[in-house]
Amino acid sequence: MEENISRKNFIRVVGYLKENLLEQVKNADGENVIRGSIIIATSELESHKIQFYVKQKNKKGEETEEYTDLCELLPHNTISIASYLKENSSANFAVASSMATKVWATGSFDEFTKREGEIETTMILLKGRKGGIRTSNDKSDFVPCATFTTENFISSIEKEFDEDGKETGRYILQGYVPTYDGGAQKISYIAPVEENVAAFISKTYAKNDTVTLTGDIVSLVERQEGEQSKESRSFGRSYDTQYVTKFIRERRIYGGSQVPIHQGEKGCISLEEMKERLLKREEKIKAASMSRKNKSNNVNTSSSTSTAISGEAVYDKNVASFDNQTQNPSRIPSADIDF
Repeated sequence: MEENISRKNFIRVVGYLKENLLEQVKNADGENVIRGSIIIATSELESHKIQFYVKQKNKKGEETEEYTDLCELLPHNTISIASYLKENSSANFAVASSMATKVWATGSFDEFTKREGEIETTMILLKGRKGGIRTSNDKSDFVPCATFTTENFISSIEKEFDEDGKETGRYILQGYVPTYDGGAQKISYIAPVEENVAAFISKTYAKNDTVTLTGDIVSLVERQEGEQSKESRSFGRSYDTQYVTKFIRERRIYGGSQVPIHQGEKGCISLEEMKERLLKREEKIKAASMSRKNKSNNVNTSSSTSTAISGEAVYDKNVASFDNQTQNPSRIPSADIDF
């Protein structure tokens, strides 16, 4: 396996600043850093949390462009929807968003381990690299969005079923995205029925192929009317729950490689490479788990904690996750790949 080779892993979010939890501090080494998170609303029902940990200077001692741009996003320079509503409680989303700072952020998906009791899980958060304020001088139109582009080794493609066991018509694609340090991140995607995405992927892509995927990061809240059984219906005023709040968090594919790269072809992520990368991933998850145990022995922590597999510093423990996959704490699953 070639060392220090990574594949595409890019996210971009544009919208209205909903909440700002960034802060400028010094780390344990005395370096200036900006850490914390921002939440960007792309609509009234959809918003995305991006985590940041950006040092002021690079290895050459020069201030980085990322740090300079992120300084503009510090709370004293911005107006968030949350801060506006605090002072104007009667305002609706349309009014509050029109007053909020328009912002953008770019970065990558980042896999974390999380332990809840005796159960070990992995989850995906949005890790910010750059961020800034949209201005009137920007040449491109302001279009709220949350998109991704990733390059994946496909470990499985399976039909999706609803709670009643019926096929939805969609497919779940599990992929591994190689990382710079020789590991890999496991990321799941949804191939929707719309625009014939599910049909194309089920017919064209296969396990062990290498593909580029593009699409939307979906993180929204839906309020649906709940169904009542005939037995529960009654006349007059009802105090039963009439609505159900549903959270939808997924990475929805809307584009990608027209022709996948098969095993043995130039540019593929080989089975041998993935075997080494999954061993590295297993080592990193075990190290993250051990680090979490050591911290819990030294300080009082909640029963639910999270640790970055990458080993990089992230400020907010309560990370915004998309999916949790139950893992055997003693082993990271690699059986979905045939070596």
